[in-house]
Amino acid sequence: MSVWAALLAALLAGAAGALGLGGGGVLIIYLSAFAGMDQLKSQGINLLFFIPLAVVAIIIHSRHHLIKWKEIIPLCISGLVGAVAGSLVAGMLDASLLSKIFAVGIAALGVKELFSKGSSKNSDKKDDTAQSGKDKKGK
Repeated sequence: MSVWAALLAALLAGAAGALGLGGGGVLIIYLSAFAGMDQLKSQGINLLFFIPLAVVAIIIHSRHHLIKWKEIIPLCISGLVGAVAGSLVAGMLDASLLSKIFAVGIAALGVKELFSKGSSKNSDKKDDTAQSGKDKKGK
């Protein structure tokens, strides 16, 4: 594949990730289907791609006081344990089986999202509550 195709895939993955759509899926699909990499390498590159994006997101969200550090520390530790365990299991699986598991997972997620109801009502309620709280403080 050309450098332009790789740059386009990275741009799409970054944009999808910024929108909360899971840019890793785009990157893994590109690397596996178009760049000819096996699934395990694709997932490893995806994890490396994720690190700088995560650091930037943490900095931005922290500056806006959107991170509740006491609440997320246990989640981070659990996520780290899960990531290590998952990578160990993935290393034991055949690349073709890992690709099939990934494809089924992506398809299941797509079907779930296709038929799930949006959570815009919940976010509207949160916005209304936050706004009414601001109104009360301002009066």
